[in-house]
Amino acid sequence: MKTQKTKPEIKDDTEPTSFSILIHSDDYKKYISQITKELDRQKSLEDKVFESVMKIGQSLKELKDHTENLKIKGKHKLLESFEAKLPIGPHVILKYISIFENPKHGVKNHKENLPNNITSLYELSILDGLHLQTLKEGAEKG
Repeated sequence: MKTQKTKPEIKDDTEPTSFSILIHSDDYKKYISQITKELDRQKSLEDKVFESVMKIGQSLKELKDHTENLKIKGKHKLLESFEAKLPIGPHVILKYISIFENPKHGVKNHKENLPNNITSLYELSILDGLHLQTLKEGAEKG
């Protein structure tokens, strides 16, 4: 028969003084204030990142559309040369465009449900509605 080991119970029999309560209270307020401030800052930065992702996607889409509408030979080479000057590769360019074109990535949805990461946004953009709903329901249950 196995015996269960229990953790020894640690008791703190010291009475807090009003001074120690005050110190802990001030520290508590300070940390809560700092954390709240940083969470607000993070949310602001997340919103800016999302706006930037959408603007980049829009610009890339417009560049692609403009180039494809040109009536010249070699327009695909022209687009490739423009894209080659960017600090991102062709696969990432397609991700930005996909995110921009996807109606699931409206500002309302972003504020409530979407991550900022370009890869995560792209992966969500290629899911159909049923898969997306299933993921959302799973997250709400978990």
